[in-house]
Amino acid sequence: MLNAPLVGVVALLETLPFSSVLLSLFNDVVEGNIDIEWPPFLGEPPIDLSTYEDDLFMKVPVEDLIFRGVRPGSIEFVFLINDLLNGTIELPSVIGEDGFAVFAGKNGTANHE
Repeated sequence: MLNAPLVGVVALLETLPFSSVLLSLFNDVVEGNIDIEWPPFLGEPPIDLSTYEDDLFMKVPVEDLIFRGVRPGSIEFVFLINDLLNGTIELPSVIGEDGFAVFAGKNGTANHE
């Protein structure tokens, strides 16, 4: 299936200050390019950038994508950048501590709507 979190991360990064730098970094990291110039304003780069590799298509259980959450490389990258920017990114409701889930925090009842 199409990697919806990957597409969403691109849209999210476009809204941030230094978006062109972050999008370029994101593109390099997701593609597995380890020979990159890390932006100084983000501090020290992580030791293992392979954690953030991702692909346009993903194989995950539908239930995880919809309810439980998935943490592909693109979402791990958002968590990394948010941590490096001291939590200043306003994450959309579909991105929580369990990763990306279309109906994060909802369980089919009116209690969580």
